[in-house]
Amino acid sequence: MASSNASNNVRFSPESYPPFLTDLPTAPIEKISLRKLLEKDDEEANRLFFACQKHGFFYLNVRDHPEGEALQTGALQMARLAEETFQLPLDEKRKHHQAYNGSIYGYKSAGAQKTDAQGTPDTVEFMSIAKDFVVNDAPSPNQNPSTIVENKEILKPFVTKAHETGVFLLTLVGTKLGLVEEEVKNRHRIDQQSGSQLRLTRSPPLDKTRDPESQIATTSHTDLGSITILFNWLGGLQMWEPEHPDGSKFWSASRLSQKGRWTYVEPVPGYAIVNLGDAMTKFSNGVLNSGKHRVLPAPGEQGDFVRYSVAYFVRPEDDTVLKVLEAAGIPQWEGEKEPEKTFGQHVLDFGRAKYGKDLVKIFQEKNKAVVA
Repeated sequence: MASSNASNNVRFSPESYPPFLTDLPTAPIEKISLRKLLEKDDEEANRLFFACQKHGFFYLNVRDHPEGEALQTGALQMARLAEETFQLPLDEKRKHHQAYNGSIYGYKSAGAQKTDAQGTPDTVEFMSIAKDFVVNDAPSPNQNPSTIVENKEILKPFVTKAHETGVFLLTLVGTKLGLVEEEVKNRHRIDQQSGSQLRLTRSPPLDKTRDPESQIATTSHTDLGSITILFNWLGGLQMWEPEHPDGSKFWSASRLSQKGRWTYVEPVPGYAIVNLGDAMTKFSNGVLNSGKHRVLPAPGEQGDFVRYSVAYFVRPEDDTVLKVLEAAGIPQWEGEKEPEKTFGQHVLDFGRAKYGKDLVKIFQEKNKAVVA
């Protein structure tokens, strides 16, 4: 049973979380072994590739190899750092708000985004921490509170390991498309400037007097970059499972119908949840799927707890051109090609659209905050 002590339910304490409900629709995604991939098991690599074509989501076993165990241990450290960070006074967190920075880094408060046409606010707060700040000592003006700045040496091993793991997975998928390893690696080098980032999130318990659909933490979206490695210990993440028009069990991003349903991605102990992003769909011309997803409060007794998650987003380098790559397994455009732009410009355009002047004005009016 969930703890009756409400104060305990705000703590990050995965050992005390009740089990995930067994009677909910869950996403039928593959469980991939990191150990087998590292041992160059081609059958496992084929399963990985199929998962990236079909749903763009898969579970990654991080307890069957020391590399994975290090990643899992680091994720637990990051979640505890998230707990410490979100306990800071709201006024302190607001100083680092993304709306003030005009960037994709820093703090996002709950309610800063709307989840529907009626203007229902989201419920998640998160802190986005630049890979380049952590690994490459890049400046981060007004982006990070003291809990992040003072724990940089704790952040660095996890960010490095997560980035390396993401690029390793991308390389395996790329080779199945016919790309040479360097074509993938050279677009995602850790020492080159990019929008890759660590994101720490916190969303409140389920309000059982209201419809969960009115308490969306993160609204429906696909990820911007190449690949995301996620650790969460409570349910709530949902994947859109589309219905293929001809009734078959296989589809890719460029051939999806609008019909389908939301299914829960069950948190499985010892596994990370991995999904591809839009950049890989672009590079592969739709062969690979950037799975649509959203986050609700955890269902059942898990909903009594504050939900923390740790995500690492591997994104292409800023000067990488977003275009269809040439390889045997990638269909090429016929006729006029789309205009090309760098991923860095793409991120800037995204940030301006999401955190433009209107949002800054709304944020200031809502919180009566003064920009320092």
